[in-house]
Amino acid sequence: RDAVDKRDSIQVGKVAPPPLCRDAVVKKVGWDYVHIRYYERIVTDNPAVQSGPAIGIGWKYKRGGRVAVDTWEENRGMARNSPELVIPRHIRERLLKEAGVPQREIAEM
Repeated sequence: RDAVDKRDSIQVGKVAPPPLCRDAVVKKVGWDYVHIRYYERIVTDNPAVQSGPAIGIGWKYKRGGRVAVDTWEENRGMARNSPELVIPRHIRERLLKEAGVPQREIAEM
């Protein structure tokens, strides 16, 4: 038989993984510390805010300490749901005032 049966020359299905090499380099990525930054609070625009100023963070920050990732994960608390992320107007105004934002700028929003 001179003709080659296609079923004999083509493998259908799984492809074998490449053989393991004893000299293969295992690459790992890891984190050891969380570096904390304290960002400035600024007045910003946010269409979701229905009354009063929207609050955001600016580019300026102060460096805080550092905490081991495991310690951070143990103490960070549960994730908050959407209603818990809403800051009431009077608190936003107070936070901006404490951050040194002029009353005039807060009132314009």
